[in-house]
Amino acid sequence: MTMALMASDIEVNGRLEWQVALFSLQTGQAFTMRLDATSGEVLETNPQS
Repeated sequence: MTMALMASDIEVNGRLEWQVALFSLQTGQAFTMRLDATSGEVLETNPQS
């Protein structure tokens, strides 16, 4: 499993956001989650949970 963590303002909405991505090299599946860096609010997950 590989994890990537990125911080940016992808949505250009003025707030700092974290995007966490987990990749399984064995199954080829991935999970991503976008979080508000200040509040910790989960903004989006893919696939939907």
